[in-house]
Amino acid sequence: MLPKNNYNNFYCPAIWKQVHLSTNGEILPCCVYKNDGKSEYIKDSNLEVHNSDIFINDRKKVLDKKVPKGCIYCVKQEAQNIKSHREHLIDKLSPVMATLAPTETTPVRDKSLKVGNEDIEYLDVRLGNTCNFMCNFCGPSASHLLAKEALKAIPTLFSYKEALNLHQFNNKDVFEKFLKSIDNYPNLKWVHIAGGEPFYMKKELLMLLDAIKNKSQVKVRILTNVSVYDEEIIKKLDDFNKVSLMLSIDSVGKAIEISRWKSNWKLLDENVTKFLELKLKHSPAKYILQFVPAISIFTVMNLPNFLKYVINKKIRAEILFIQDPVEQVVNLLDSEQLRHVKKELRSFEDQESLYKWCNYDEVLNQLDYYIKNNNVDNSIIREFWKKQDVYEKYRKYSLKKEMPFLHSIIKKV
Repeated sequence: MLPKNNYNNFYCPAIWKQVHLSTNGEILPCCVYKNDGKSEYIKDSNLEVHNSDIFINDRKKVLDKKVPKGCIYCVKQEAQNIKSHREHLIDKLSPVMATLAPTETTPVRDKSLKVGNEDIEYLDVRLGNTCNFMCNFCGPSASHLLAKEALKAIPTLFSYKEALNLHQFNNKDVFEKFLKSIDNYPNLKWVHIAGGEPFYMKKELLMLLDAIKNKSQVKVRILTNVSVYDEEIIKKLDDFNKVSLMLSIDSVGKAIEISRWKSNWKLLDENVTKFLELKLKHSPAKYILQFVPAISIFTVMNLPNFLKYVINKKIRAEILFIQDPVEQVVNLLDSEQLRHVKKELRSFEDQESLYKWCNYDEVLNQLDYYIKNNNVDNSIIREFWKKQDVYEKYRKYSLKKEMPFLHSIIKKV
């Protein structure tokens, strides 16, 4: 059920202007779209999918001032006063999207609700699920190592085996078909690349970058866990006028090594420095660096230390509190602990720097939301410990030893 709110003017550019390619070759409007079990996969033309019944029906709903069911993730974020993926897309594409926004004065030009190649401006590409990390809040579709762990843990943790084969580019025909489709979009402006870990999937990443012909027009954005700095990839990126590197770091020291299992804090810090040096070698607008933390129960108590790191590095952070999986949402902690985090942030002498280097208002709003909404069902707590038992068995670590504070707060039920 959609949260109660006023969505009479709900509009998202993704269902008109974006193609999202998932790790298994599925085509969706965006990365957070919930497909309700209905899937469309790469065909001879991506537009065959983009103009399928699923997309057409969603566009019709928006024109009828209704919210598509697949858009529930963004609706929930907005209900919590969190800037949603939809709102970020509107900001990013606003100069061109204004002419296509369905309003009474600006109707969609094609009453069939179909789009053409010239309408596509944004590609969101998942290279596959090959990844060198096993992040606690992630899943097999984005990490082949988690997929292997899932197979060991069946049926305790996961009930599906197909995740092990989700690396879509093992299928050469699928990969080549997608690469060829890029030339069909004359007005392409953005290519967002994620994985898995793109820098760890060097072959596929280089092939994708080579397939983007109009490098002066297209802006590339890569989401990376910062574990790999590769000179050959950097050389390819230098061909583009603008590159955004989204650094998936959400804590410092031991906390990130537990949350993002198999990470090494010393290496991550060294690579952040390398990316900063890369930025300084070019014009200020050439390389854009941004931290994109995903705050969970494993990292929220360390948030003040992380923000000190952010301010020291002078790299802006767009902080998001995870909503899924539910057993790692920060409201598993009691209100007192979250108030302590907020108090620490408020005690920073340099509040101005917090506003400058992160989305500080949203951080405070999200903390307030979870302080007020922390009545967690016992089933969620049991799920947390079920997964922890699996992690400790196969990863050979002890939460009690590594994070005794967290271990003591979340009581087994």
